[in-house]
Amino acid sequence: MERGRSSGDSHGPVRADRIRNLIGTVRCAYTGHQAVSVTSARFTRPTIEEGHGHVVMIDRTRLAEWISGKSLGL
Repeated sequence: MERGRSSGDSHGPVRADRIRNLIGTVRCAYTGHQAVSVTSARFTRPTIEEGHGHVVMIDRTRLAEWISGKSLGL
């Protein structure tokens, strides 16, 4: 599975290419499974558009809610 970000950037937003790679990996190697991306950063708008309908994406805000005990409704 995809982990981390490209080019050693540990503080920037998650880019669309990372989600595209995750989608490809799940489709090829994990047929029938749901892709999930959890980050303490944020997703760019193109990333959200790329993953829509294919990946459950949990960004910094949703992660904080999850940690505080709120259901994510997954």
